[in-house]
Amino acid sequence: MSLCINPRCLQPSDPLNANSTICRSCKSELLVQQRYRISRLLSDTSGFGAVYEADDRGTAKILKVLKEHLNAQPKAVELFQKEATVLSQLKHPGIPRVEEDGYFTFFSRNSEQLFHCLVMEKIEGFNLEEWMNHRDNEPITQEQALDWLKQITQILDQVHQQDYFHRDIKPPNIMRRPDGQLVLIDFGTAREVTGTYLAKIGGSHNVTGIVSVGYTPPEQAGGRAVPQSDFFALGRTFVYLLTGKHPNDFPEDSRTGELIWRNTVDCVSQSLADLIDYMMAPFPGNRPQNAQVILDRLVEVEQTLNSRQTLDRPIKDYPLKRNLPNSLELSEPTKIQSISPNQSKPEKLLLRQFDSSKWLAGGTVLLMGLGGIGYWQSTQKPLALTAAITNTSLSPPEVSNTSSSPEVTNTSPSPPEVSNTSPSPQLNPSQFPLKSQEQGVTLEVLSVSKQGESVLLNVKLKNEGANSVRFNDSSLNVTDDRDRTLFKTTTGLPLELPANGKEVSGTVTVPTALWEGARTLSLTLTDYPTGKLQLKIPGIPVTR
Repeated sequence: MSLCINPRCLQPSDPLNANSTICRSCKSELLVQQRYRISRLLSDTSGFGAVYEADDRGTAKILKVLKEHLNAQPKAVELFQKEATVLSQLKHPGIPRVEEDGYFTFFSRNSEQLFHCLVMEKIEGFNLEEWMNHRDNEPITQEQALDWLKQITQILDQVHQQDYFHRDIKPPNIMRRPDGQLVLIDFGTAREVTGTYLAKIGGSHNVTGIVSVGYTPPEQAGGRAVPQSDFFALGRTFVYLLTGKHPNDFPEDSRTGELIWRNTVDCVSQSLADLIDYMMAPFPGNRPQNAQVILDRLVEVEQTLNSRQTLDRPIKDYPLKRNLPNSLELSEPTKIQSISPNQSKPEKLLLRQFDSSKWLAGGTVLLMGLGGIGYWQSTQKPLALTAAITNTSLSPPEVSNTSSSPEVTNTSPSPPEVSNTSPSPQLNPSQFPLKSQEQGVTLEVLSVSKQGESVLLNVKLKNEGANSVRFNDSSLNVTDDRDRTLFKTTTGLPLELPANGKEVSGTVTVPTALWEGARTLSLTLTDYPTGKLQLKIPGIPVTR
């Protein structure tokens, strides 16, 4: 087959063009540059250009053609030419090869405009977004993450050493060859780091902002990208690969801006998660300053994982509520492994403390003779949480006294009965509904209910103001009375409230496992992007 790439051609895929050099419909050349025969259209969904597969004398290549309406826009042409320049200078198996004559222009028949074209190596395989979709978004393993992170960082090291940075790292822009080699593609947004560019952003002169929602760092969204912006996007990419969820599906800490994603992964070590968070630091000065820093940290992570003398547990292994057995058996204390000096201390290290004691006292001989009261208590309590156990004092249990004289129920030492249910929230509905109102916008908590291991806040929103109000995924935050930001999901709540609109109802679901000891929750809703509207409902009663 031979396609015509003239956008005005009425029959670009005419099968009779197969062995011809001129299009039967529009008379445009089918053998582009007297060399490339276009075999099929791969993608025409982006707003930037069309992507074709081309045959270069028996070798499959990729041909990118800038869309016709962008030919008159100098910035679009500049970005297109930039990709050709960058790729022709970089030589790495993780970067598509472009020959020196890979960029060219041509006129099609019946058109007075130039068409900008770029021919590059065709990468066999899927991009990582497609690859994940084929796996039903099953998260990759930690071993695979370490390998892939090292590969992409090495590619970025090569790019940054040539004084360029990519500015659009995300799963669709990373290809995977059949042999497992990753390839970074789409260098049209790459930027050269020059003294003039650094002076521009240092003097608050914004440059063109490239935004991929969920992956672009804050400074780049404002037109002030730096090489460390690539590390933020790469960290967000690995959040997606390790969780199978888009970064925008996770909340951000309202105080620090950090992504709250760790509690959704099972088998990622603390040291790797720390590295990814380091790369995603909201302020670029707090990220790794160059790719070699990341590569060095990866070596440390691998050494940590390979060492049997260090403790690097999965980050999801946080203390959760437990069902306590009816009778407790004395067990040996768990040995706590040491942490090597080179290993960063985990944020929440689960240490188990066994505190066992026995209390035995002889009773006074009363009417029924000599009786013995035995009491034995043992608790297994994570330091990070306070477990609620039926009897926590070391004093003897009360003796049943249903008759005029005390009756001893057991004549031999035995442990007291312990409740077999884990602590669960006791919801107090007496204070509802709770309301916050500002600038004509009302946030209302109608009720609170418990569903399994989560608490559901039933909320209502209404905008009676003259202007619509927008939100984003991190606009809504839930904290407890210990000032801990809690993971939450929302259902039915929109990202925009129209002016003078109707009431909108939805739910906010908060897992109870990690807010032991809290008595109240607070709900805060902030508009986006100004942050001038802030609705807060403190003291939502959820007592234990």
